[in-house]
Amino acid sequence: MSVLDQHLVPTWRGNYWRWFGQTHPPSWGERGGKFLYFARDPELLYGIAVVEIHDHGFKIAKVCLRPRTGKVDYVLCLYAETADRLAEVEARFETEYEAHPVVFRGWKSNALTARRARTRGLRRADPVLDKRQVGPDPWADADDDPWMDVL
Repeated sequence: MSVLDQHLVPTWRGNYWRWFGQTHPPSWGERGGKFLYFARDPELLYGIAVVEIHDHGFKIAKVCLRPRTGKVDYVLCLYAETADRLAEVEARFETEYEAHPVVFRGWKSNALTARRARTRGLRRADPVLDKRQVGPDPWADADDDPWMDVL
């Protein structure tokens, strides 16, 4: 049974995203942002979204419906008002999700998104992990995607 079949959180589809949680994104402005996860299997990301919303108090998340053209990874954006929970989210990734083929990139602020900044060098709770690159950035040449400005 898929985590989506459990009806733990509301979910709906848009043109480019599957959304989880509340139906209207909060208006946090530039102080808000998202924690980013990447995986080749969207079901893994759906599961993380449901667990984080249902069990850990997050309000809204989205997973792309298809990888970028020429790429294989799906992305999960787990929204938060601030990066204050970064250490908690990173620790949970390392204990609960890291065994799966999922990459946690860190925190990306709405301010960086507005400037269309790439996902390299995102904030991580542990400065040592900041220096440890997990591989090439799967969204490095994302300018040709119509929805990258909301990522």
